[in-house]
Amino acid sequence: MEYTMFLIVTILGILLYVENQNLKKRIKNQEERVNRLCQLTGNDNLSSKWISSEVKKSLVDLKKDGKTVEAVKLLRDKTKMSLLEAKEYIDELD
Repeated sequence: MEYTMFLIVTILGILLYVENQNLKKRIKNQEERVNRLCQLTGNDNLSSKWISSEVKKSLVDLKKDGKTVEAVKLLRDKTKMSLLEAKEYIDELD
C-alpha cells in the first residue's frame, strides 16, 4: 500500500515537472515572438528586453569601473535576459 502511494506521488511529481517545463518553453517562445513584433513595428520600448537610457548609462558606468558582474546583475534585474544574453550585451557596450 505504501509503495503504491509512493509510486503514484512520484509519477504525479514527474508529470507536473514535465508539464511545467513545457509551459516554460511555450512562454519563452511567446515572449520571443512579442519581442520580435515590437522590433518590427518600432515599439522597442514594449519589449521585455528594452533598456531605458538611465539604466544604460548605469551599465556603461559600471563597465567603465570594471564592475562587469554588477552590470550583468543590474541588466538581468531590469530585463528578462538570460545570463548569456546579458553578458554579451555588456561586452558590446561602449
